[in-house]
Amino acid sequence: MIIRYFINYKYFNKLLSKQQTINVSKQLIKIAFSDHEI
Repeated sequence: MIIRYFINYKYFNKLLSKQQTINVSKQLIKIAFSDHEI
């Protein structure tokens, strides 16, 4: 699952600006941790 988010992070990093990428990465980290807790 983490690898999947990492790939998504690279994908968003190419499309979005730096500030937006930071916000997306924070959201992905929250999602990753929430899925890990489950």
